[in-house]
Amino acid sequence: MSAQQIACTWFKKFRLLTCYLEVLDDRNVRRRFRASSMTCSTKIRPLVCALPLKLTDGWNEIQINLAELTQRAYATHYIEATRLQVR
Repeated sequence: MSAQQIACTWFKKFRLLTCYLEVLDDRNVRRRFRASSMTCSTKIRPLVCALPLKLTDGWNEIQINLAELTQRAYATHYIEATRLQVR
């Protein structure tokens, strides 16, 4: 597994935090993953997968294995990350 398949960053706990990741898969489809502190359960739709994000007080390190997540959610292979947005 290469380091490019892992998205890693640090977040300080805020009341509302949403992280958007867009990936390109082997079917040439751009899919989005949305991890949010306001989401309670995982929901997988054809182009968007919503994931709960649980943060503790202080700083939190978030590591997301994009290859594994793409495989589990969509049964496709991860090619590259095309966008990361934090709100």
